[in-house]
Amino acid sequence: MATIHLGDIGTVLEVTIKDADTKQVIDISTAITKEIKLRTPSGVTKIKTAIFKTDGTDGIVKYITEANDLDEYGAWELQAYIVSPLFTNHSSIDTFIVSGNL
Repeated sequence: MATIHLGDIGTVLEVTIKDADTKQVIDISTAITKEIKLRTPSGVTKIKTAIFKTDGTDGIVKYITEANDLDEYGAWELQAYIVSPLFTNHSSIDTFIVSGNL
């Protein structure tokens, strides 16, 4: 992931949904709900509507940051949440750093 800074707009955050046991990518193309949850360094959770990177068969959803999304510097967490007719699934939790500015 590229370096992310406080207040950045247009940063693409991607999450791949994989089976916890086999680590294989899950086809999420039938997903009704696609969300990416962001947890700030201070513990606030922000829920953002995600979109498919392609068509969902690759298991990847993404969110493109908007104004006021990246409002704290430090270690952030992100996790995807998917609901489809076949399953409800959370991704593993990943972390990323938001750096400060001059």
